Amino acid sequence: IAGDTDLCVSSGAALVFNSGNYSSWQSVTLGADEDGDVDNGGATFRCSAPNTDPDDVTATEQDNDTEVTVSFQQGVSPDAGYAGTQDTYLRSESYSNNNYGTATTLSIRGGYNALVKWDVSAIPTGAVVQSASVQFRVTTSASGAMADIYESKRAWTETGATWARWNTAIGGTYWQLQGGTGVLDKGSVVFGSFSMASRV
Repeated sequence: IAGDTDLCVSSGAALVFNSGNYSSWQSVTLGADEDGDVDNGGATFRCSAPNTDPDDVTATEQDNDTEVTVSFQQGVSPDAGYAGTQDTYLRSESYSNNNYGTATTLSIRGGYNALVKWDVSAIPTGAVVQSASVQFRVTTSASGAMADIYESKRAWTETGATWARWNTAIGGTYWQLQGGTGVLDKGSVVFGSFSMASRV
């Protein structure tokens, strides 16, 4: 009657008691469907019959999922051999055809956009991601400046992305809008923001 909807009556939802079996136990089996969390959910079930007072029973599931934290950092995690991070920045005007995929820092400011992605295949197929976070180290502060994080919709490459194109190795791979800001280039939802006002 209330609680986690993943819990249900698997069998015995309707039982018959009569003069021949009223004193015999009959079983009701409760079950829990697979869900997308790691919580041990609970629900209340009501037992009722004509001319009797109802009785409520509370059941708690033992969730079979476990919560695991996975980190991705070049040469560090999930292991020292991890090389799945790709990043570059895009620079406008006379530099719009230049690629900065081999740079050791990213520049983000007016006329500069950055791209970052990770190989996350270490996350098992079927796993439910509860949350995700990204950490950036700001080395040069900019008072009052904020950087927003969006989804990139293009299959850009670290050594092929420029302000004008998302992969110079393939013909016709121009951003919808230069700098990768068109609706076909990036998502509309801000996944996160971070301040560039101080070094961290």
